[in-house]
Amino acid sequence: MQRFLNTLYITTQKTYLHKKGEAVEVVADRKVLALIPFITLDSIICFGNIFVSPFLLGAAPKYNITISFLTETGKFLARVQGPVAGNVLLRKEQYRISDDKEKSAALAKYFIIGKLANQKTVLQRSLRDHGEKIDAKRIQDAVALLGSNIDKAEKECDLDALRGIEGDASKAYFSVFDELIISQKDGFKFEGRNRRPPLDAVNAMLSYVYTLLYHDMISALECVGLDPAVGFMHRDRPGRLSLALDLAEEFRSFFADRLVLSLINRNEVTPEQFEKTASGAVSMGARAAARHEITATLADTVRAASFALRHGGRLAMVHLPERLGEIVLALHAEHLAVKRLRMVQPRADRAPNHVLIEAVKGAALAGMRHEPALIVRDAEGNYTEEIRRIYGQEM
Repeated sequence: MQRFLNTLYITTQKTYLHKKGEAVEVVADRKVLALIPFITLDSIICFGNIFVSPFLLGAAPKYNITISFLTETGKFLARVQGPVAGNVLLRKEQYRISDDKEKSAALAKYFIIGKLANQKTVLQRSLRDHGEKIDAKRIQDAVALLGSNIDKAEKECDLDALRGIEGDASKAYFSVFDELIISQKDGFKFEGRNRRPPLDAVNAMLSYVYTLLYHDMISALECVGLDPAVGFMHRDRPGRLSLALDLAEEFRSFFADRLVLSLINRNEVTPEQFEKTASGAVSMGARAAARHEITATLADTVRAASFALRHGGRLAMVHLPERLGEIVLALHAEHLAVKRLRMVQPRADRAPNHVLIEAVKGAALAGMRHEPALIVRDAEGNYTEEIRRIYGQEM
């Protein structure tokens, strides 16, 4: 039977996960939030204070489901996994190649070229989409340097020299990364990559998303029987899963960096959602991770809701008006028909900043009711009569 290899991210604190039949039941505040079959899962990632039953911990490895525990800010704590997949011959060959500098360099070359090519693509895309808002000359210079280093890497066979090429290219890429931030420039300043700990909001987000990517690389390697700890570009070190780091390099810019840039430029995260400690370290609050699709996309949320609803069940959503088309398509894809729609305006003369949606599972697509806008405040800045009635503050 085909497995769908989905990852379940749990960010709501004090959530309880337990085994129910052949599925994971997710419970919070004594309410069942979801019931997800084992066959659809590849891994479960728990952020913060999440409870997992012993029976689920015992059952998950039998279905090759990895359960990982992280802090609310994304620091890895522990992982529960089943028997290693694959055969011993595959791993022995991996170890032989890792001990051979020439063969390691040949594989590291592909990781590095892939990473540089994706970094170059991200910069070129910014030129195409926002050329008039950024310093195009700086971006073009960085693109040219990345292209030159790709050519150098293709001809190089020495591992240390390849690492030098990769380091030089990454320095050029991150030197212009701040140019790619075109919104909220004051709150999201990027002056270079820093970590352990991150010292600004952008680096905190990058480190957080890199952790999620790193986890997925570990799961992918274990599924095919390779040893995540034995790499080719990153050398072996106790406690470091070098091959997972090797594999993640190629995907960092294309998936993680672009996600962080999109969240900032679309104003889906704000500087106020980050916390700074006395030591100067900056971390992303758990609320930001839960609210802004960092650990679960719109499609993931709708799919989970559809699975939990019976035929004729209703789903209520509060979302952003500019994503209405995307929301409707996601709902229809999971057999949820939009039946009620209402815009929310902060004042009568302001554009809507929220949309209220009610969808019914299994209903016909026709027959949507578009209700008059809900106005939050009147001209004097006081709550409108309808809002007071909703809040139980009728005069």
